[in-house]
Amino acid sequence: MSTATNQLRGVFQKSDDLLPCKLVIFGAGGDLTRRLLLPSLYDLAMAGSLPSDFQIMAVDRAEQSGEEWAEKLFTLAEQDAKDPSAEFSCPQLDRSVWERVTAKAHYLSGDFTQPDLYNTLREALGAGNVIFYFAVASRFFARIATGLGQAGLLKEGRGYRRIVIEKPFGHDFASARELDAVMRGQATENQIYRIDHFLGKEANQGIMIARFSNVLFDQSGGGNISIMSRSPSPRRSASKSAGPSMSRRALFATWSLIIFLRS
Repeated sequence: MSTATNQLRGVFQKSDDLLPCKLVIFGAGGDLTRRLLLPSLYDLAMAGSLPSDFQIMAVDRAEQSGEEWAEKLFTLAEQDAKDPSAEFSCPQLDRSVWERVTAKAHYLSGDFTQPDLYNTLREALGAGNVIFYFAVASRFFARIATGLGQAGLLKEGRGYRRIVIEKPFGHDFASARELDAVMRGQATENQIYRIDHFLGKEANQGIMIARFSNVLFDQSGGGNISIMSRSPSPRRSASKSAGPSMSRRALFATWSLIIFLRS
């Protein structure tokens, strides 16, 4: 059992108290899904904190079945679990828990830029609670959001609909505002979640402590913080500095998206 799992116990609701949910992963065959997203779901399952009827809809370009996708990622996760320098590291990967996450997984092959993909996705999802996770290159963010909106997949009637976007949110201030305008044109602000998993690193976790224990930052301080982290290798450089509990920190970063000095 990983360190992250121990720390998750008692923090999240148990699965019996959670609403049914479908997670649509755009970029299901990518590095982000492999290194952070699926391991985080595994930790939640270990802690008993996934809905009992949780279901994944994996979306990517490659042609394969849901079973083939899950098996491929399990093999890669086994390799990472044995590597102490990887973000996801645990003594032994429990296959039964992994299958609890991926048992009902469906795989949809398609082009993110084509409307047909979103029409097919709408028919496959039906009604209910759905989270759309953009684990793709940032150039696809606006196109995917537009496709979801035009297909009516972001309308909330019989269940909530949420969008989760990983960094980078634009490459500068102007492009960030442009992307924000596109997102807000398709979904309401309370449907959009912006995540930067680097906010979960230890140095950044200390910002709140520094803010509220330091008399220099009074009510007149004002302003906000921009955090930049450069990692030449997404596979190794980040993992060596982040340590084995990156999946936990990536998860907790959901609630740490924006940190203000001004309270």
